[in-house]
Amino acid sequence: MVLGSARRLLADLAPLAEHLNQSTDAFTEQITTIQADLVELSAGIEVEHERPLGDDDLQDSYLSFRRGGAGWAFYVRTRGFDGEWEETPLLSASRDARIAAAGQIDEIVQRIAQEIRRKVGVLNKVIEESPLPSEWASYQMGTDDAGLVHVLDVLTEAVPGAETLCGAHIVELFAGDRGRPCPKCLRLEEEQRDIKF
Repeated sequence: MVLGSARRLLADLAPLAEHLNQSTDAFTEQITTIQADLVELSAGIEVEHERPLGDDDLQDSYLSFRRGGAGWAFYVRTRGFDGEWEETPLLSASRDARIAAAGQIDEIVQRIAQEIRRKVGVLNKVIEESPLPSEWASYQMGTDDAGLVHVLDVLTEAVPGAETLCGAHIVELFAGDRGRPCPKCLRLEEEQRDIKF
């Protein structure tokens, strides 16, 4: 029989191809979930991996998480023959590109986490050096586990565990004029002042 071995080989490959397709679908679902979780964070941090996705066809392709034509997403950025960069959402990229990206997605997420922590540190330093609202001087204050400064209601006894205007519980009393004010306490205390006047 002519081409008999090719037909036998194709028959053997059919279950493997089905498994490949099912595995690719499952992997793509995981990428979709991770991407949705990153988008939900609304951190606004763009990261591109420094290593190309692979050799040969993917040697000029890089995985990134950024805001592009399809919004915030994982993208495969590829330098074309003309030197211009093209971007393709990872979920729309070739199977080879998605498989190659598997080894870099964790690293991208770790770099986003590092950048979030770095920016929080910078902002906390700026906020910690900020003066508290002068109106707070007439209130008793305390800090929570995160170090935010809260205002206690005038009728609340100032002891550790006391409830603040926003409903948080203080860990220790606070008697300074600089710190990180609780945003909810800021708003609630301002509303109370508006009602009084």
